[in-house]
Amino acid sequence: ERHLEHFRRSPHLGTSYSRSIFIDGQGAPMGLYQDSKLTDIEPIDMFVRCPIGSGSTPIVRRETWEAIAFKSNHFGEEVDSYFDASPELLLGEDVECWYRLLTRSGWGFEGIGDYLTLYRIYGESNSANLTGKADSWERLLDWVAHYDAERVAGFRRAAMSYHDRYLARRAVTNGHGLPASRYALRAMVQYPQLLAEEPGRTLVTLAAALTTCLMPKSVVEKLLGRATGHAKAEQSALIAAALEAAAGPD
Repeated sequence: ERHLEHFRRSPHLGTSYSRSIFIDGQGAPMGLYQDSKLTDIEPIDMFVRCPIGSGSTPIVRRETWEAIAFKSNHFGEEVDSYFDASPELLLGEDVECWYRLLTRSGWGFEGIGDYLTLYRIYGESNSANLTGKADSWERLLDWVAHYDAERVAGFRRAAMSYHDRYLARRAVTNGHGLPASRYALRAMVQYPQLLAEEPGRTLVTLAAALTTCLMPKSVVEKLLGRATGHAKAEQSALIAAALEAAAGPD
């Protein structure tokens, strides 16, 4: 209903989305929220701090879907498709779709301030999963560059840097100090402006990564709840969200 009101007020609007409430692995609210950017969305936003937290938040006008549709083969039949299921976009097909909705549909892209969806956070079971996420992010940028090379060239370093910082936080939640430190430092080296743009989150992430790397393993495990029998996913979710929110708005 809130989205329908949004569309009625804005005839030019093609994609409407809401903010989200974080929940843990058991579905319990964490008291933290995803305060997505709502207006003046730019292409770089999709890769730096995507305003759409999950696929359950956007509502898209039919004409907007039609504007980005492409033909694909589905069991021998040619059909209209919207999400690109190419192997190169594994783990990134949603962001690539939001990017096309923003840049290629010709329709408006704007959020509403209500918290209408839940965002469940899980931990990563090992550092190899983080490596896979890093590789998939780079493939996503390469894919988008095929049809929007100039834009991607302008924000590629920023996109990789912000994603590395995200991976550093995820590594911290699982006690992987060395990968966390590597991602945090790489984020700052490849895009030094990160420190100026978001000093609080960047320094908190770096401090947490280095502390996790230098701290005895037994202490790290206790902080993550492993030594006390707490569910790892719950503890990881809490720490991940705390890292994200610790610095507050920069």
